[in-house]
Amino acid sequence: MRLKKTSGVDIKQKIKDLIQPQTGRVTIKEALNSTNFDNYMYPSRYNDDREMTQYFAFEFIEDHEIKESINWNVKNECIQADGVIYAIVPTSEESIHYLNDLILETSKNMDRNIFILPKYFREIESVIREYNAVVTLKKQFIRQSRFI
Repeated sequence: MRLKKTSGVDIKQKIKDLIQPQTGRVTIKEALNSTNFDNYMYPSRYNDDREMTQYFAFEFIEDHEIKESINWNVKNECIQADGVIYAIVPTSEESIHYLNDLILETSKNMDRNIFILPKYFREIESVIREYNAVVTLKKQFIRQSRFI
């Protein structure tokens, strides 16, 4: 999004104004899943070798969703794909180590699930909220431009 310097619009302030209302209303998971344009992954080598087409769904999940009692078969039920890639968003360095062990335990015999867990924790909430605010501003700008 590009505005003329003479437009008098303080973009940084507009972004800050939009970040506050989304806190508590939009989760990190929702923001990431809404920006993920490729909700399905196409494993080309597997498909080429086997001369078939399979798609894996791609979904971000938050660390608190993974518990000892999780049933991955139930979580996968509503997903229309041959498998699921879960990208896990941790909330701390400690949760990464805990989740690694928990995923290994709860996902035994789950050959249609792939889990992505970062090696190190990095706080991303503020960046995601800022990005979400920019996307919202861009959508507003495009809507307004149509009427000019």
